[in-house]
Amino acid sequence: MRKAIVSSLLFAAALAVFGCRERARPAPVCAPPRASVCAPAPTAAATPAPAPVVEKAMVTEADLLHRRFVLETFDGEEIAVERRQPGIEFLEGMRIAGSACNRFLAPGKLENGVLTAAGPVASTLMMCPDEALNRLDQAIPRMLEAGVRVDLSEGVLILSGGGHVLVYRSRDWVN
Repeated sequence: MRKAIVSSLLFAAALAVFGCRERARPAPVCAPPRASVCAPAPTAAATPAPAPVVEKAMVTEADLLHRRFVLETFDGEEIAVERRQPGIEFLEGMRIAGSACNRFLAPGKLENGVLTAAGPVASTLMMCPDEALNRLDQAIPRMLEAGVRVDLSEGVLILSGGGHVLVYRSRDWVN
């Protein structure tokens, strides 16, 4: 009995001296021994914690349906218009409706985070005095026909594809 107590005390003293920690008796949790000595446990400063992996949830039709978004930037350039703010909305049956200078409408399909016009994009054909809006009238239908990657986070909708990035912000018709 006395041998068991002395042995336990020596074991505990060795752990205290060499900095090893005990998780479950009797095996200590420590680095592999180097010349019969356990390495001290690493400190927080020595080994930074890995960054948490945050996976974005894929955007679904339910996330978009019956929502309206106004355009804030086109390829990083702020959109400032006097009359009508360009926008996009998602109607019943996943129809995509929107406007720049002209209004457009297309049946939509959302699969694996990619929004595609499932048919031709119908559009009015007015010429607009604002060159930025004219560029949007040409770019948006082409983007939708080719398919755009959709990201939605905290009311910001980003459509990217075909070399363009459209950033929209959620805005309901009624405040």
